[in-house]
Amino acid sequence: MRLNPFYPVNYLAALADALVHQDRRSEALDVLGTIVKRNPNYLSAHLHLAGLHGHAGAWEKAKAAVAEVLRINPAYRLTAARRFYLSSDQARQGRFVDLLREAGLPD
Repeated sequence: MRLNPFYPVNYLAALADALVHQDRRSEALDVLGTIVKRNPNYLSAHLHLAGLHGHAGAWEKAKAAVAEVLRINPAYRLTAARRFYLSSDQARQGRFVDLLREAGLPD
């Protein structure tokens, strides 16, 4: 990314995902914010934002992120979020899905 200032947004998505899995939540929030500024319809960024804000107890922000997910794809459901969250740690995946449910993503 340092060598190519015109890198695609999916590079940021990979970085944000890595930061989330390293529990570097504040940094991940910054990167995710950059993603949605560059591409407001980047669904996975909104999913991660919902999970991170929910984890921090910022439920209004988490609900706003879920609202964006549903704006982008009104049919998006928790089953899709389970498939989206790739982790060998089933407990971690379960917490993510629970946070999305609490933020208002339908079953």
